[in-house]
Amino acid sequence: MGKKITLLPALLLLVAACGPVTSRAPIQTTPDEVNACATVLLGSMGYRIVDDDPLLRADYDRVTVAVIADELRVRGETVVMSGGERFASTRNRMASSAGGTMPTSPSRELRADVKRIALECGGS
Repeated sequence: MGKKITLLPALLLLVAACGPVTSRAPIQTTPDEVNACATVLLGSMGYRIVDDDPLLRADYDRVTVAVIADELRVRGETVVMSGGERFASTRNRMASSAGGTMPTSPSRELRADVKRIALECGGS
């Protein structure tokens, strides 16, 4: 029982480290102006708008911007791709993973970008 309790704090730290970065700011302008600001700012940071791009096969940072109830909400996460790689199964046979995406620890740059978008486009 003691080992399970000791592992719990480490597991909680791991989950927190791999979670998304979020930032909120009250908006002082219209939602359309906030979205326009975020679009320009994201473009200047090198991001591009990708809406279910079937050719995306690399690790990437994903930023989501939304205006909800007079509040700008920005969420960022680093996503890694795992695409059908072969691995050894528990019964000593080769198997393939289904592939897909998995969030991982956000980069320092992504954390700064999320905060910057909230500060500059929130208008506070």
